[in-house]
Amino acid sequence: GLSGKYVRIQKDLGAEIDAKKGYEVMMKVFKECGFDCDTIASVLELLSAILLIGDLEFVQTSLTTCKVSNEDQLANISTLLGAQKANLADSLTHVTLQSKTGGRIKNSLSIVQARIICDSLSRCLYSKLIGWIIQKINNRPESESKGVKWLNVLEIPGFENETETSLESLLINYTFEKINNMVTSFLIRERQLEFG
Repeated sequence: GLSGKYVRIQKDLGAEIDAKKGYEVMMKVFKECGFDCDTIASVLELLSAILLIGDLEFVQTSLTTCKVSNEDQLANISTLLGAQKANLADSLTHVTLQSKTGGRIKNSLSIVQARIICDSLSRCLYSKLIGWIIQKINNRPESESKGVKWLNVLEIPGFENETETSLESLLINYTFEKINNMVTSFLIRERQLEFG
């Protein structure tokens, strides 16, 4: 079954996930939207990496430093992202700051900070992926549309802030933030035109 920090099945709510059926529906939709097999494989690899990032674990190595404890998970993520394992580990557990004089200062992160970096990386990758999928669907030639003419996004009201985030919560939060940013930008532009 599905498990992990970003995937949580709530059996107490009677929610049952038929992974095989869900996969078949997803593949059908991708193909109807004009995605070829290589593109679909790349999307699935990126989604896998995003989910696996949620399962990374860290151990404290000193008072202010940590490291990834499940190296095999890190290796899988690195492969899926096409990144060097050492570089990925370093970017999740350290931050490099630019000083005013042009020098660089490398600071170690705590477990809490590393977890925040993982969550931010997942959100960023997911945001870029969804944006790319929407752009690809909306920009394809009419001859390739296969009956799919547009992409609708459903707004689910509310903002969830839980200690354990499910993929559903991640998607809800992402959607809410995007809609909020869009409305705010629209209102600012309206005010600028009104007073400009």
